Amino acid sequence: MAQLVERIKQQFNSTVIMVLSDMNIAFEAADRMVMVVDQGLLVTGSPQDTKNHSDERVQQFINGRLQGPIHVG
Repeated sequence: MAQLVERIKQQFNSTVIMVLSDMNIAFEAADRMVMVVDQGLLVTGSPQDTKNHSDERVQQFINGRLQGPIHVG
């Protein structure tokens, strides 16, 4: 999937916006990452920046943890 996205970006010289919850695909396909948090956008940067982001909500989501500041209910 990541290779297909990269081909589309290059072929059409375009920006591709994807909504994903599969972090493996997201980290492979993305140049820049953004999360929807508390009805707003949190720009987390490159995949590496996102992996190292200091916001605990980001860490909870990308690591698939149930415990943390994000509550499901």
